[in-house]
Amino acid sequence: MTTANAVERLTAFPDIQPISRPYALASLGRAAYTLFVTPAHEMLHRIMEDEHEDGPSQPLQLPVDETVRRVRDDVLPKFESLQVPTLDNARLAHLGSVLIQFCDHIPKHHKSVSVPYENLSSLHTAMTDKSKEVGPLNYADQLDVALNHTDGDMTESLWQLFMTSRLYARWLDGKVIEGAPEYTQEEKVGLMTEWRGAIAACKESQPGLPQDPSGDVYYTWTHVLGKVAFSLAPAKENIFTRGAVRAFEGGTNIMHNLVHKFSKQDVKSDHVAAAAYGNAIGQTLVDAVRAQDKL
Repeated sequence: MTTANAVERLTAFPDIQPISRPYALASLGRAAYTLFVTPAHEMLHRIMEDEHEDGPSQPLQLPVDETVRRVRDDVLPKFESLQVPTLDNARLAHLGSVLIQFCDHIPKHHKSVSVPYENLSSLHTAMTDKSKEVGPLNYADQLDVALNHTDGDMTESLWQLFMTSRLYARWLDGKVIEGAPEYTQEEKVGLMTEWRGAIAACKESQPGLPQDPSGDVYYTWTHVLGKVAFSLAPAKENIFTRGAVRAFEGGTNIMHNLVHKFSKQDVKSDHVAAAAYGNAIGQTLVDAVRAQDKL
């Protein structure tokens, strides 16, 4: 059962509980702080990428323009309604803190964000099963699978894509995942490796650098979700929401050019290409929803 069916949703993102604005701003501040001073944490993704250092490489995504065309012309027309419900300012700010930092690092998330593991696990299964039929999934394929998985619910699809891809890329959101089995480290790496093999990559392998398709995919869906949420979910556009859209558009460059000077990456991976895909897909979804609203 998806969250869309399990909860009667009046606003977007039911996995994020109603909270006060001070609480949301405190979590946002903590998230920003931990970008520079990151707590010690398990690095299963390093184990996984080390195992794939000598290949084989994952095949590449379609070019950005072809990806946008596929999303616009092939995927979205299958679904009659592309609604994005309103999100109150506090929960929107709290969503921002989830988007910019892993939930394990933010204690306030542990009390205010609760994501059913069943949703993420079933999307993992749907994606890996589909990849066995057609090969590693490009972004249009991934969105198609997710929209079918949530009965065409736009925000729930993007939320599950984001949380699922981040969990199986880094496994640093476990403290807000409800109902997850007590996996061993080996089992976690096995699930992460299965996910890695099911998705197309954003960049070619290079000697001495990880291809990191899983990291790129979660960066892409972070950008997509940020663009859609801060463009369409606010009840009223304001300086904060416009600034958030710009911040998420350039977030990867901020991370590479500023944050990583103070806090080194666990896996040295350049996510610039992933951000370009995310910004383009996000804008395509925003345009599609706005066009539908005008009909």
